[in-house]
Formats: sequence, structure tokens, C-alpha cells
Amino acid sequence: EDFRIRDLRSWAEALSLITILLVFGTAALISSVNNSPFVSSFLGFLTGDRLHGIFFLLMGFYTFAQFSSHAHASEMFETVCWTCSLTSMAVGVVSLVKSCL
Repeated sequence: EDFRIRDLRSWAEALSLITILLVFGTAALISSVNNSPFVSSFLGFLTGDRLHGIFFLLMGFYTFAQFSSHAHASEMFETVCWTCSLTSMAVGVVSLVKSCL
């Protein structure tokens, strides 16, 4: 029974992390493409280039640290995580540089 609780707990943790990353990532994508009133009213920190840059940079660091700790991950999962993390960090740096110029 203890194994089932641990398994359920790890499943719920993974689901909550995926949901959080998906919601914030989708909101950032929408606000990058279109200045949506929905995103502006609920997620006001995504309205400027500097704030976008900070968000993407920190999200890249977070996903890198979160997913690199999974030792049992497959090679494909590891490649996708590296790509997403590095892309997010690169977009963050480019956004920050662009906002300073």
C-alpha cells in the first residue's frame, strides 16, 4: 500500500509540474505573438520584452534543473529537455538584449 501512495504522489507531482509549465508557457507564447487582453489582465508580468526575457531565462534554468535530475530518463526525453531548456534560455537572453537596445 505504501508503494501505491508513493506512486500516486509522484504521478500527481509530475502532473502538476506539467500543468504549470504548460499554462505559463502557453501564456508566454500567446503574449509573444499577440497582445491579448486575457494574458495582460491575468499575467501582467508578460507585457514587456524585458519581463519576457526574465521569464524565459528563469523558465529555462528551472526546466534544466528539474529535468536533468531524472537519471532514469530515456535518451529521447533527455534530448527534448535539453533542447527546450537551452531554447528558452536563448530566447530569454535575446529578449533581454533586445529590450536594452
